[in-house]
Amino acid sequence: MDKKTALVTGASSGIGQALAKSLLKEGYFVIAVSRKPERGGVTNADLLPLRCDLSRPEMVTKCAGNIRGRFDRLDLLVNNAGAGFFGLHEGLDPADVTCMVNLNLTAPLIFTSRLLPLLRKAKGHIINISSITAKRPSPMGSAYAATKAGLLHFSNCLFDEVRKNGVKVTALCPDMTMTPFFDKLDFAPAAEEGAFLTPELIAESVMFIVKQPPGSVVTELVLRPQLHRLIRKKQES
Repeated sequence: MDKKTALVTGASSGIGQALAKSLLKEGYFVIAVSRKPERGGVTNADLLPLRCDLSRPEMVTKCAGNIRGRFDRLDLLVNNAGAGFFGLHEGLDPADVTCMVNLNLTAPLIFTSRLLPLLRKAKGHIINISSITAKRPSPMGSAYAATKAGLLHFSNCLFDEVRKNGVKVTALCPDMTMTPFFDKLDFAPAAEEGAFLTPELIAESVMFIVKQPPGSVVTELVLRPQLHRLIRKKQES
């Protein structure tokens, strides 16, 4: 295959969907991994939708094995899929904690481990979508922040491990981004200009990262809206 190949997780909505569209426009063949790929709404001969429940490590391992069986190189891996549950830590459901750890941290670790041979062959790039919460205290979101901080630290450590092989690693840490992430939460960014980022902006930032001149790497990038304004949703009675 002459085209560069990219794999994006969580590609059926939000940041992942915007990334898939952007990469297709840039001429990539895109492997779009998500739990419900039919919701992605993108059809293209250069798009391969793959179904995988990324919260189940055994399915992530199987999916990565299938990809290794079908492709001999990978130019870009974007570990984007994530979930967040918020509130006082003592009130969190253990199942929700497990889901966050598996989806936000375990899945990227497994995909990266299993697909590194393909990335080394292509001298490819790994981009992990972390969060601003990885870099500061996050009351009411301590477990979520811990998973994202783990992903950030993994990215920094991995770069020093694989840079000698020509593989690049970047952690992208966006702040409040208007996506379906907030649909089931009791808060969201205010819907006013300058108070939120967009999935398209994150996708543009990914393209900025991968287009850096040879020999240089953006190892960490933080994106924040100009304003910090949240809204609390009305609770149903």
